[in-house]
Amino acid sequence: MEYNIVRYKTIRTLTKGEYMKKFQISYNLVTLMNLIKREFDKSLNTLNTLKKMKSGVELTSSNVHIIKFLYENRDKEISQKDIEVNFSLTAPTISANLKLMEKNGLVTRKYSTKDTRVKIVMLTQKSIDMEIGIRNNMIPVEEKFNRALNEDEQKLFLVLLEKIKSEFE
Repeated sequence: MEYNIVRYKTIRTLTKGEYMKKFQISYNLVTLMNLIKREFDKSLNTLNTLKKMKSGVELTSSNVHIIKFLYENRDKEISQKDIEVNFSLTAPTISANLKLMEKNGLVTRKYSTKDTRVKIVMLTQKSIDMEIGIRNNMIPVEEKFNRALNEDEQKLFLVLLEKIKSEFE
């Protein structure tokens, strides 16, 4: 198979071997993310089956990550901007997620007491009650990392990921 790469208005055809070598890191990161998402979605489907029966709300992976982030920072005032920065997502993406989460009774937004221009995002009791289930359903994914990498390798992997992320920010 051949791949056409457009660079500076010049098209160069790479063989599969050249393509894999040139884009080895990004290819493997995308592949890993797809595998993690598939595993996470399996756990999420189980959680959704249980929660939908109780609350009528179906969680998305974005909802889960936002709930987890807000729960871990529940002692702080977290704004939409904080969520955008934490997840490296755009304002419209986070805004749409939060609007749907608010509609489903998972979060509320109120003006900050420190700065009335800023809206603070808070978990509702409904999402706080779901957090234990969310955490328990994320454990199998984390356990796969723990089996694959020892503690020192995990620390190194996180350092390397942060280093790569900083190049894109």
